[in-house]
Amino acid sequence: MITNAYELIVYILITIGVYEPINNFFKSFGMEYILKIIIMLVELAVLFVFVLVTVMFLTWMERKVVAMIQSRYGPMVTGPRGLLQPVMDGVKLIGKEDIIPEKADRWIFTLAPFIVFVPALLVFIPIPFGESLIISDLRVGLLYIIAISRYRQWLSCLQGGHPTINTH
Repeated sequence: MITNAYELIVYILITIGVYEPINNFFKSFGMEYILKIIIMLVELAVLFVFVLVTVMFLTWMERKVVAMIQSRYGPMVTGPRGLLQPVMDGVKLIGKEDIIPEKADRWIFTLAPFIVFVPALLVFIPIPFGESLIISDLRVGLLYIIAISRYRQWLSCLQGGHPTINTH
């Protein structure tokens, strides 16, 4: 029986007949661990896409409700039924100018949003997406989620103040 996402991916690769050739290729160079790393990166990519689609859907729902309450037409007619509104928000964010304060630490200031995003992604690790679709079966999953959530809040405050040389 498949117990986690890693075993599911291995099962799919075995079923389509590509696991053994790839595994033998890496074994010939003495690097069996590379295939495990690739499978783990695929797991993370699937989780990342799931989180992005979830955020897009929730943004779409929020925009629809707020537009209906405020009698605004934009979010209701951008594409079919307003489905392109999250995509347009993403395009707008990509096109925005990156303003970095003059005395700020540029490297940390630029890296801060990515560092804050990692704990948000880590929260999804112990959540089961099906009977056997779970990235890591933690016995203390709820405690893990609470701890990572608190860490994210602390990290957000730290990353907001340190790179800008804020003295307060």
